[in-house]
Amino acid sequence: MRRSVLGKSKIEYTDYYCNFYEGCEHGCIYCYSRMIKRKSYYEWINSKPILNAVDLLRQDIARLSEIPKDILVSSSTDPYQPKNDRLGLTRQVLQVLIDKGLPFSILTKSASVVHDLDLFENYPKCKVGFTIITLDNLVGLSAEPFASKISDRITVLRILKDRGVKTWLSVEPILPNLELSNPFDIVHKLGDYVDWFVFGRLNYAKAPKDYYRDMVPKLVDLCNSLGVKYLIKRELKDSI
Repeated sequence: MRRSVLGKSKIEYTDYYCNFYEGCEHGCIYCYSRMIKRKSYYEWINSKPILNAVDLLRQDIARLSEIPKDILVSSSTDPYQPKNDRLGLTRQVLQVLIDKGLPFSILTKSASVVHDLDLFENYPKCKVGFTIITLDNLVGLSAEPFASKISDRITVLRILKDRGVKTWLSVEPILPNLELSNPFDIVHKLGDYVDWFVFGRLNYAKAPKDYYRDMVPKLVDLCNSLGVKYLIKRELKDSI
């Protein structure tokens, strides 16, 4: 039985996480969380909600000894996976964070995040992010079979930006093949709709270090030339 949904994060761009689903229905083939937790693919995609997440979150917040700089919703799963459309659990969690005046960042692969646009556009302490590793819907379907189409994510990204919501993109993992995962194209085509990019490598699988060593300096040069704000994650830095 879960006793907490809020915890200290080891991810360098956030200091807390909030996870309230066990597993993820999106079924991404590269999912590091499933590998860390040693779950089978089918066990992982048969995700389970933490139904008392709101009560646990209130308890967690009451125990905080510091005010978080950022709370990532979510770090090991997706807060807008398909069953959330029925349960509405994420909206309840976000409402608690908003009521307490706490900052948070959404990370999702689902276009259904747009259903909570009314929360985001009226709350300046949040930013909404998508994982986008490719601009090709077919590649996305192969790598993230049950997530929203890439084109649908991009449509919602533009809506969010047009409505004044702070946005970000996680380009992670960058697959070791530019035909499959081209971060240069992503920056060029989506930079106008994104306040901040995060780039990361493929973990827990073989990826040629030479590929990242050659690519990352060019990616940094591109972002700097376009005035794009970005973060190169530690694992990717260690590859160059």
